Amino acid sequence: ASRCNFAHVTVTTVDGPVENTVVDQIYSHVESIKDPFLRRNFGSDTDQGRLFEGTLSDFWTGDWENTIEVKEPGDPIARNTVEIAALTDAVETAGLSDAARLAAIQAVVDVDDFLTFWAGEGMIGHWDGYADDQNNFWFYIDPSDGLMRFIPWGIDDTFGRGNFLRGGDGTHADAIVPRAALPRRLYEIPSTKSQYLARLQLLMDTVYDETELLAEIDRMEALLLPYTGSLSSELNPIRTWVNAHRASVQAEISGPPRGFGSQPAHYCNFIPF
Repeated sequence: ASRCNFAHVTVTTVDGPVENTVVDQIYSHVESIKDPFLRRNFGSDTDQGRLFEGTLSDFWTGDWENTIEVKEPGDPIARNTVEIAALTDAVETAGLSDAARLAAIQAVVDVDDFLTFWAGEGMIGHWDGYADDQNNFWFYIDPSDGLMRFIPWGIDDTFGRGNFLRGGDGTHADAIVPRAALPRRLYEIPSTKSQYLARLQLLMDTVYDETELLAEIDRMEALLLPYTGSLSSELNPIRTWVNAHRASVQAEISGPPRGFGSQPAHYCNFIPF
């Protein structure tokens, strides 16, 4: 995932003897998904691999086609998107056995890596990510083995409400949300569903630490306080969510299997922008 920090930005204009501060704000300073990021995380960049961004995108045909943006340099017409087509075929082709579908997916995706990506979205309540909202994701075709590896993005509505766009009250983000094409198909295969639930449990047991999360919230609040004033009204609901999320996830893991309906239409068909 991208590194990030806070930036205090002040812009002052000078008009003769008069100075006027036009900006004095705190911003989130987020690392872009570009070659330096790729070299640090994969040991290669777009000179060797290929990079893609998904925004309201998925691996379906029809209205979903061509919504995934190629980010590598060069002629857009000549860019290689064979893996996107292969994964779309793997998730859409009817009548495949579970073993055949999984083999087709594994030919283009590092499935073990994806299970951690998917479980990580649920662990932090990233409802506006790929698994729940078919949004805010990147993937890199790693030249070391030619497989897709997913990269989180747009993690700006986490540790809180759920997906209010789907008609719910949005009070708490669900963790198990296989709505997008790839998690949907993996969730339908008993073996990978079990692996996903085990991976989510593993992350909750070994990574999700309420004490550390609350301490980090306190640290950031103290850092920002001189510039923002009190942030209690914004941060206290996040603290409440952090303390409640483990029980919510455990209830999902141990609860009855969930269904997610048929392939969704693209958002642009029913959401006015």
